[in-house]
Amino acid sequence: MIRLRPYQSECIRAVLERIRAGERRALLHLATGTGKTLIAAKLVERLTLAGGVKVLFLVDRIQLAVQAHETFESVMPGRSYILRPGMPRWDRQVTIALLQTMISRLGEFDAREFDVVFVDECHRSVFGRWRPCVERFDAIRIGLTATPSCYSKELFGPATYRYALRRGIEEGYLSPYRIYRAMTLITKGGVRVNGTNYGPQELERMITVPDRNRKMVEEIERIAIAGKVLVYAITKKHAAQIAGFFNALRPSLGGRYAEAITTDCEDPQDAIRRFKREEYPRIAVSVGMLDTGFDCPGVVNIVFCRPTGSEILYKQIRGRGTRLCAGKRSFLMLDFVGNSERFNEGYVPPKELPLDPRMGGSHRKGGGTFVPTVVATDSWIWREWFDVAPGGEAVDLGDLAGEIGSGAGEDMWLSQAELEAG
Repeated sequence: MIRLRPYQSECIRAVLERIRAGERRALLHLATGTGKTLIAAKLVERLTLAGGVKVLFLVDRIQLAVQAHETFESVMPGRSYILRPGMPRWDRQVTIALLQTMISRLGEFDAREFDVVFVDECHRSVFGRWRPCVERFDAIRIGLTATPSCYSKELFGPATYRYALRRGIEEGYLSPYRIYRAMTLITKGGVRVNGTNYGPQELERMITVPDRNRKMVEEIERIAIAGKVLVYAITKKHAAQIAGFFNALRPSLGGRYAEAITTDCEDPQDAIRRFKREEYPRIAVSVGMLDTGFDCPGVVNIVFCRPTGSEILYKQIRGRGTRLCAGKRSFLMLDFVGNSERFNEGYVPPKELPLDPRMGGSHRKGGGTFVPTVVATDSWIWREWFDVAPGGEAVDLGDLAGEIGSGAGEDMWLSQAELEAG
């Protein structure tokens, strides 16, 4: 028997009360790692006790569909299935489907086919042409997300229940974390090549500086705590270069130490499986595939090698480290591109913290297409350690106040190939 955490029971009661009051929309806003899919499955179980209900659970990546199926089967064995392209429909209580699949098969379903429609990761799953999948059905509509956007509120209404990151950490259900910031001269100021200036925003998109990437890899190797490492890169070529530098540090492992997990992989799902379940690869370098809905509690290092202006994406990536597992007391965020500073995560000033013994010097010394390679030497200009101050994550204050966060931003949009690959 699955025992619910107190806040999960609270959430289910809040939704049931809303339904009894005649409301047909609900938005569940819970931090990453709090078991939103389990809440959905137990909610369906409760609704089933009151009478038969048919359910559609929509996701936008196959990996999320598989995880949802596993969760529903653990609660209600034999009552769910994944509707895949080209396969006939099954007579099951719960249909789990990719938005891509449903949009191509909407004509097969009556508008009253389902009593409840869940939309997972609804901060990004209701954009553009996916929206008809939600609006097609005359059903109770429930959105699940850790990072609501203005679109979430429009389709699902104000949050029915909230459970913030800070509360999860304080109650012992989510992992606390520290942050390590470091930046190189070229990352901060760009580089000049043959009379042309390339700004920081053009690195890896228009030009690559291997020494910069090599220095970041060496710093990760030195600072990261034991356990799995997730690195977020800018492009597939950037990811491949970073993985190559990691593997060069451990030649005895024959290229198994780190792996770039992108849509260029021969089998991305197998690569994800090995990262989650096997000792190697220890390091996964991702571009747009492992930022949302990726569940691997063993991840204890989150590394930003990719800048982002999207608050939602920043919080989603941070959330990959919040899940707990045996022996995990905290996780570390390593930020080489200023994301945590950009979103003003209110941290304790480093002057009160001891210098990390692995590092010499001061905390801070100062303020798909062809991408040319530049032979240039880079250097570190600052390194900082921070602890999270009580209630200090400024980026989450909107959550605590019950406000809906900013929109997803351009870098939450994925290509069709990336969505289908998971």
